[in-house]
Amino acid sequence: MASKRLIGTSLLALLLLLLTSSFVIAQDDADAAPEAEIVNDEGGPVVVSGEMEYTYVFLTSGVDQPVIFLDDLKGFTERDRVADYIRTPESQVFGTITSDFSTSPVEYTISLPIEPRAAYVDLDQDDDEDTGVQVLAPTFRLNVYGQPVLEERDYLFTFGSWLTYSSVRVSNQAANKYDIIGGQLIVYAPDNEQGFPSGFGEDGNMFTEDDPIVTLPQGYTLVNLDTEPFTFDRSSAPQISLYEPDIFESPDFSDMTYTEGFDALIDLLRVNYAFTELKELDWDALHDEFYPRFEEAESNGDSEAYQLALRDFYWSIPDGHVYAETPAVAYLFGQETGGGLGLSIRELDDGRIIVTYLTESGPAETAGIEMRADVLEINAQPIDDVVSANIPFSSPFSSEHSRRYQQLRYAVRFPIGQDVEITYQNPGDDEPTTTTLTTIEDPDSFSFSSVNRGLTGNEFPVEFRMLDSGYGYVKIYSFSEDFILTADMWEFVIDNLNTNGVKGLIIDMRQNGGGESFLAETMASFFFAEPVVIGNSGFYVPDEGGFVFHPRDVARIVPTPDGERYDGAVAVLVSPACASACELFTYALSLNERAAIVGQYPTDGLGGAVQAVTLPEGLYMQYAFSPGVGANGEINIEGIGVAPTIDVPVDEETLFSEGDPILEAAEAYLDEETAPDITSMGRLTVGDTVSGELAVNARASYIVDVEEGQMLDITVGDENAEFDTVLRVYDEDDNLLTENDDEPGGTVNSAVNDFEAADDMTLVVEVGTFNDEGEGAYELSVSESVPLQIVEQGDIAAGESISDDIEANSRVRFMLDAEAGAMLDIAVGDDAGEVDTVLRLYDADDNMLAENDDIGDTVNSAIEGFEVPDGAVIIEIATYGDTGSGQYTLTVDEAA
Repeated sequence: MASKRLIGTSLLALLLLLLTSSFVIAQDDADAAPEAEIVNDEGGPVVVSGEMEYTYVFLTSGVDQPVIFLDDLKGFTERDRVADYIRTPESQVFGTITSDFSTSPVEYTISLPIEPRAAYVDLDQDDDEDTGVQVLAPTFRLNVYGQPVLEERDYLFTFGSWLTYSSVRVSNQAANKYDIIGGQLIVYAPDNEQGFPSGFGEDGNMFTEDDPIVTLPQGYTLVNLDTEPFTFDRSSAPQISLYEPDIFESPDFSDMTYTEGFDALIDLLRVNYAFTELKELDWDALHDEFYPRFEEAESNGDSEAYQLALRDFYWSIPDGHVYAETPAVAYLFGQETGGGLGLSIRELDDGRIIVTYLTESGPAETAGIEMRADVLEINAQPIDDVVSANIPFSSPFSSEHSRRYQQLRYAVRFPIGQDVEITYQNPGDDEPTTTTLTTIEDPDSFSFSSVNRGLTGNEFPVEFRMLDSGYGYVKIYSFSEDFILTADMWEFVIDNLNTNGVKGLIIDMRQNGGGESFLAETMASFFFAEPVVIGNSGFYVPDEGGFVFHPRDVARIVPTPDGERYDGAVAVLVSPACASACELFTYALSLNERAAIVGQYPTDGLGGAVQAVTLPEGLYMQYAFSPGVGANGEINIEGIGVAPTIDVPVDEETLFSEGDPILEAAEAYLDEETAPDITSMGRLTVGDTVSGELAVNARASYIVDVEEGQMLDITVGDENAEFDTVLRVYDEDDNLLTENDDEPGGTVNSAVNDFEAADDMTLVVEVGTFNDEGEGAYELSVSESVPLQIVEQGDIAAGESISDDIEANSRVRFMLDAEAGAMLDIAVGDDAGEVDTVLRLYDADDNMLAENDDIGDTVNSAIEGFEVPDGAVIIEIATYGDTGSGQYTLTVDEAA
């Protein structure tokens, strides 16, 4: 009995093993995979429509051409290539946004093509190579650069090509970052033999080896990933919603009480604020410090006290990205800072604080305070203590240099009508003076000291002009205005620079308050030929209990195509008013030393991305929710800013300059950067001919000793007269004596003929190319000038025509036989128009009466309607540059 039971058990085990094996084989064989269970079988989707609901307050900023289209998700199916996958233009099927994009939810509709043209991907997890399916999802993007299709750089919007508003939801967890975890897909199968997952499998991840597989019918199928197993829907007109990524959901505490809202805000910031550790913030301590004020405001129903408590709370967070709109604070700003002393002050590099502006007939000027006066005390307190203790209304600040700049401004602001004691020392005075001033309404001195002085709010996002120095100058005011307008203007600037061969560009970022980082990144891409890693963004991951910098979040510069890129020298002007996305742009251009950064201070120091929250009473507040790091993985902007590589001093010379010292420093840098490389080639003697080669932006110089009165011909060029050279001759002190671009005779080679030495001297002969842009081989010759030969012929009268030959380096002269007052037409040339003649008329004293080189479109010469004066008239025939030769015909006729 026992033996039989053992045999029976063994057979059962063998049978189970065989059944299991056959099941596995069936799952590994796409042909044997079961057919998907279809619901609503109406033949498959023909048109899809739906809504995109959003709460992210910055989503519509600068948006001009939003797009909802069918996105090719092949990159998601390959999992490790999510960030690298580039969609093809033909894969993009654009829909129609059918409602106002500025109002959530946004409605859309997409008509599906008979066969889409996205990439096919084999997903049945067997070893056979099958055609596969196309995996698609309605997705939101911005078309920024105006092409008929989206470009790779357009996918940078909202943190890259994988994180955006879409019909699928992706993971924010570190283990499976950006893997698809839910939502709805549209799958296209070219036939009814292609496999697709029907669930996430045991590992919980889609598009992995353990996915259960089903076969799909030919055509489109809507796949709902939020059911187990997945639901396969063949409705002809399904509704598909687009999801907002979790990190973009803006919290709304507007229905809470003051204390509830403050508690919720603390809980939010404790988890989601980007720089808690960097700034050593203790959220519990901050809660305990400020909660009683919110509680008191709530119990008293005091909105102003609530807003002031909120102001003082967010001022305690040293981050310039933290801000709240508080109307009561705006009112207090006018009350507490509207009065001025009629002066502005700045701190010099040597630590002195001086007067840099005086309001005409203001209190300071009336009291005798002068420009450049040292300010020593205010209200009997040392000026440094006064400045350091000031809390500006523009608080908070990420960087100490921005704080200090604003403290200097606000240290001399008071309520109107307040008496203020000030101790100062005018230039040239031996002793300080103390006086009392009464503040007046004085906006001018406050505006003068602003880092945004001169802005009207009506500036275009990009403004461009050429400087007298020959460099391009572009000022970028914002990355948050109309994106397409900004991109179009930027492309115009780059095209203009390239078309005109401009060697250097100055980019003024001194009054750019930031905006969208993707626009900053794509505009920076116009200066790079290769991809460049610019950093990473951290996101809070609940499972990790903190911020994670994932490899899939690495930000890269996507190079602009050849011909659209600017390769010249670049200088970027900065100030503390360059903030946020402005700093990202500046930082990007600092990488690989692509540009010099020029300024007196670093940029503002605002790093990371910003999120908004709505507080009780509907008050708006923003905070940094995603820390940013540079290419080396370290904090690169927050609290630091981008420091100048060319530091312009803050001293009396620069502060009182009539020009723009920062711009001038940038021009000096570009002068040095674009100066040609001059190679000394040694000495030549008259009669020498030498050969050499020039590279782009290079010149060659030779030393030639000459004697007083010596006449030289200096020529440079190539055998085919196609090398566009430039010849310059200097003295030993680098004074330019003469130069020539295109030699007489019409070629692009160069020549200086009949150069006469004014003294025994040393010449520097320099060989270059036009605009220093050419390269190639040249031949340089220095020789004694051959004297010009004057050939005297006889008389010629009206009605006569004379033909003869002219040689190079010679001229032929005739005496005109005509009565004074006669009107004549005089012409010289040849029938073929091959001899480039020059016709000149002189009087007996060799004073020129008339001259002509080319008549009409020919190289022949003519002087028409010439009235013969009293006295002799000499007709002189020459060739252009005295270099030509050949037969000519001289004709004199009475004018018609």
